[in-house]
Amino acid sequence: MKKILIILFLIVTSFSSNGEWVKTGINYDGDTDYFDINRVQKIDGYLYYWILIDYPKPSEWGDMSVIIHMKGDCDLNRVKYLSYIYSKEPMGKGKKELSSPSKSEWNYLSLGGGAGYQLDLICKLFK
Repeated sequence: MKKILIILFLIVTSFSSNGEWVKTGINYDGDTDYFDINRVQKIDGYLYYWILIDYPKPSEWGDMSVIIHMKGDCDLNRVKYLSYIYSKEPMGKGKKELSSPSKSEWNYLSLGGGAGYQLDLICKLFK
């Protein structure tokens, strides 16, 4: 029942967040965090998902947002950052620049942080 209520809440709020992006919060820097509820995949026990971070002001490179492809391990509360798409406009719009780390390491998360909260939420919904 709790899972159904969370899903209903996320579906309702996603319509006010440009369709597929679901707002998950605002971090201590004022960045607004989202995840794409339509592109979560479970493969070999891991969750693959996309997050979007909107900045309140341009970064030092002029970016207003970044979309990050993540690989999450619900059992060990860790993630790998697979790729980054930096955008010059909010919500991942405008001119984009792709960046992929040459080797992605596991990052262990605390539940209190933004990425830890997002992983926990996505694991509860899709595991």
